[in-house]
Amino acid sequence: MTKQNIERMSLMNIIQDFMENGIKNLFELLGKELKNKGHFSKFVLELKKQLDSLGIEICKTALAVADEAIRIEPNGKNQWVVERRDKKTLLTTFGEIKYERTYYKSKKDNEYKYLSDEFLGIDCHDRMDLSLKAQLVKEAVDVAYDKSAKKTIESIDLSSQTVMNTIRELGEIPNITYKDQCQVEESKKTKVKYLYVEADEDHVALQNGKSVMPRLVYVHEGYEH
Repeated sequence: MTKQNIERMSLMNIIQDFMENGIKNLFELLGKELKNKGHFSKFVLELKKQLDSLGIEICKTALAVADEAIRIEPNGKNQWVVERRDKKTLLTTFGEIKYERTYYKSKKDNEYKYLSDEFLGIDCHDRMDLSLKAQLVKEAVDVAYDKSAKKTIESIDLSSQTVMNTIRELGEIPNITYKDQCQVEESKKTKVKYLYVEADEDHVALQNGKSVMPRLVYVHEGYEH
């Protein structure tokens, strides 16, 4: 089975399940809440919960597809041998994702790697997806660490220490405002004392025997004599 077939089947299963169960449940919920005045917000919250669950399932499928595609890759079989499969938990903006990936040993130098994680940019020690880290840091600029965690994702209990450690991972960050950045970019632009614009017209013969008179415009900084 090819990578494309695996991916197509997995995604179709998710979509089919969501259409049969998820959409049905959401419309049942909407019908229920519409009977009660002022309950639309409950529908919004439940909708977010359902969409987050769908996001988790799609991410799990993407991880599984990547792992399987690498495992059946002919070139990979000549360089790596399967050692085992290990479980991993990754925190994301959708919630907690639990999946399995294959652990390989290199035939060349006995190096060990999770090839699918490496391909997807997931470090073997990562417990948190980069997009979630970025959102945590963004929220921590304006509110306390514990509040930034709750504001970023409610389905996962993240401590203030976790937020602090995430910020420290970034290392030194230049303290520069958007205005400062604009000034820096402006200073990089080439500045000239005079800018000359010249316009002219010329006759150009076409292959069909006709001629046209295009307008020519030149913009330059002047000529050196």
